[in-house]
Amino acid sequence: MGAYERIPTRLIAVRMPEASVNERRRRAHTAAKKAGYTPSQAYLTLMAWHLFITHGPATVWPPTTVAVAYSLR
Repeated sequence: MGAYERIPTRLIAVRMPEASVNERRRRAHTAAKKAGYTPSQAYLTLMAWHLFITHGPATVWPPTTVAVAYSLR
């Protein structure tokens, strides 16, 4: 990543609990209905994941640690 200097990064995807996914999707459907459109299947599928981009090394920031640290922000 980076426009001028390239910085090595990692993409971390952590699956969310099914109850949280269902709640997110319910809210997306409600918001879309108010705005007059239907959310795409791709959008609804992505709601099942927490996506993180980090430049921290995997030895220091394993995926579970990144998810916990982000929730503390």
